[in-house]
Amino acid sequence: MKKLFYPLILLPLFLLLTSTIAGAQSYFKGDTLNVKIRQLGPDAFDSMSYSFNPVLLQHILKVSHEDKPAFAAKDFDDGAWGIDSGRIIVNENAIKVNWYRFKLHIDSALSGYPFMMIFETKGALELYIDGKLNATLGSIPEKGKKGHYEYLKESPVLLNFPDTGYHQVAIRFKSSVAAADGTKGWFAFRVEDTLSHFHQSRYGGIFSGAVLIGLGALFFALFLVHFLFFLFYKKEKANLIFAIFTFSIALNLISNYVYFNAVSMHFDHFYNSVINFGPIISCFSLCAFISYVFSKSNKTLLVILGLCVLSLIIALSDAYGLFNLSALFIWLLLGGSIIYTIVMIIVAMVKRVPGALILGSGVLYFLLFSFGLLTVSIIRGKLNFTPTLSFFSLSAILGIPLSISAYLAWRFSTTSKALSKELENVASLSLEKQLLLEHQNEKLEFQVAERTKELQQEKQKSDNLLLNILPQEVAEELKEKGASKAQYYDEVSVLFTDFVNFTGIAEQLGVDELLEELNINFTAFDQ
Repeated sequence: MKKLFYPLILLPLFLLLTSTIAGAQSYFKGDTLNVKIRQLGPDAFDSMSYSFNPVLLQHILKVSHEDKPAFAAKDFDDGAWGIDSGRIIVNENAIKVNWYRFKLHIDSALSGYPFMMIFETKGALELYIDGKLNATLGSIPEKGKKGHYEYLKESPVLLNFPDTGYHQVAIRFKSSVAAADGTKGWFAFRVEDTLSHFHQSRYGGIFSGAVLIGLGALFFALFLVHFLFFLFYKKEKANLIFAIFTFSIALNLISNYVYFNAVSMHFDHFYNSVINFGPIISCFSLCAFISYVFSKSNKTLLVILGLCVLSLIIALSDAYGLFNLSALFIWLLLGGSIIYTIVMIIVAMVKRVPGALILGSGVLYFLLFSFGLLTVSIIRGKLNFTPTLSFFSLSAILGIPLSISAYLAWRFSTTSKALSKELENVASLSLEKQLLLEHQNEKLEFQVAERTKELQQEKQKSDNLLLNILPQEVAEELKEKGASKAQYYDEVSVLFTDFVNFTGIAEQLGVDELLEELNINFTAFDQ
């Protein structure tokens, strides 16, 4: 079972890659463009579909940075021209008029079938087919005159060839870059089915508005909520990590909306920056969250951080035109992050880690739905997004972030309940201690009262004894000062007495009777 575990995890990724490259796409072979278009039938508008990322051609064009009218001719010899296989135009050439030439191959499937050529750039161009001017977009500046530049993807060129064979295409192009300040130009294009293009245009506003802005707002709201949770309780780092993840997703979605609806090429720089750095931050924050929750290993976090830093360095290098590897590394990082997340969650679910089922439910739902979607698309060869399917796709996309948010809510609730229980235990113990103290106080008060009563009785006996022996004044003085001063009296009486026949009386009376008799007599003497 363990041997089959990783192949089962990698299978959806393999299907994703095969489904991506399996479709019919136009391609360059040498300097010849072979047009391959998936032609739509009459039911093309029965369901809603939208291409999130139209494929730009990886072209191989003959290029010249001189500007001569003879370059448009069908039989012009361009053998000495250079080869351009990139989309970026260095500033030195971007401020000039550039000519591009390539051959266009039309097979029997496209004979008489209209298709469109869409230029993803800002500037002005003239399109020549077999030496004849076919389309003019914008206005290339001539000597003494100003040019007019447009965002050319807003003006697709319609092409229709009634015959099969090869046709010579020449493009005279001037980028909107005007100053020799190091700013680079851009030239890229794609071919597309006419019905497909109008279909995309029909639902483009719905897609970009409802989906991109709606999802972007939702992820930004999640960012605010979990960031506020972190500010109020900073010991829970998971809220901060997830807030970074949701913010990067929201930034990616909003940047795509800006790109799709941009009317200026200036937004392309913003989009290119975000599309390179946003996914790297998303991958790091997602892996960091899973590692923080389930792994607690600093080594794992350091490895993830190292890969993300490497991807950022490559993305920065691409921004300066040093390499062109950021897309590959981002896809590898994305695939590795997904596999790591899936493996960690499945392991946690197998080990029955508390809360793993909440996280796993969203991830597994996303994977099963994606697997089914890819399987259907491979079997049928196409996939139409009906409203119902779009709803389930949206729920699958939201499965992972919402399950993470639900997990954090569960974790907060569990911690809160544990604290409440502890507080109840503390309150119960406090009440028991309070009752015990009250009981002890009552017992002590009773004992003190009893002891005080006993002491008062003993004191009364002592006072009575002193009063029987000494005069009251002397007795009071002894009690207050502990000693009694000798007192002088002018006249005193001294009584000498003898009890007649005391010995005989004492023999006849008992002890108690004798003492009582003597007490009566001496009391009378005092009076």
